[in-house]
Amino acid sequence: MDANHDFRDIPIDDLLEPEDQVRTVIVFEGLQDLAESIKIKGVIQPLIVLKKGDKYEITDGHRRYLASKMAGLLSVPCIIRAPDVKDADFIKLHANYFREDVNPVDEGKFFIKLHDKHGLAYNEISKLCSRSDTYVINRVQLLQGDESVLAALEAGQLNFSQACEISRASDKGIRLELLRITVESGATVETLRGMRYDYERRVFNRGPDSAPEICEPGHYPEVKHLIKCPVCLGAYPVNQLYPISTCKTCYDNFMKALEGGKG
Repeated sequence: MDANHDFRDIPIDDLLEPEDQVRTVIVFEGLQDLAESIKIKGVIQPLIVLKKGDKYEITDGHRRYLASKMAGLLSVPCIIRAPDVKDADFIKLHANYFREDVNPVDEGKFFIKLHDKHGLAYNEISKLCSRSDTYVINRVQLLQGDESVLAALEAGQLNFSQACEISRASDKGIRLELLRITVESGATVETLRGMRYDYERRVFNRGPDSAPEICEPGHYPEVKHLIKCPVCLGAYPVNQLYPISTCKTCYDNFMKALEGGKG
């Protein structure tokens, strides 16, 4: 054993949950199965901890800790690392990246932490987590975008590519409308791109006074909707929305013809 490390069983009550986590949301799916396995086999892989006063902070093994509590264990095997904060952050990074998927919002926040706290360049961070420079920079830049989009991404209501495409819209009202459509109808990135081009052309051609009012979104239920066919006006269910891009003159004439057909 390294002189800077110690291995021992530590009482559950002496362990502290991670102060700074890569994940801000713990997924408890499968935790009960892990607890049942621990009851039979014990904790096979030791937790990695740092000494914090008279307690120990977990840097790797948070789910094993939670499952061990569920299993009723009084102590768990731990490796006590030297109290190096930078080293602890790197342990957290690797412990998360080579196991379960991490939410892109949590990724971006942790990349910024490594950059600000330890002075690491983003290309250095990309090497540490075995990702491309673009992968790291895109997640950091996304955090500077619309809060509503980030909230939906963090809640799992849309994926990273959809969030990036929505965030490219220069007008907040357009972003919120694209967000609503994506959460409610599951629009693809290609569909969102076409709709963004179409919305931006129409909004900026009409001017701010005539731009449609769009309500602030919250978290939307995952429901499917009926939409009207622009030709026969019949309603039909959709999983995606497909925009039809035309010039403003053709669009206005088309809408006038539809209005006339309703009578």
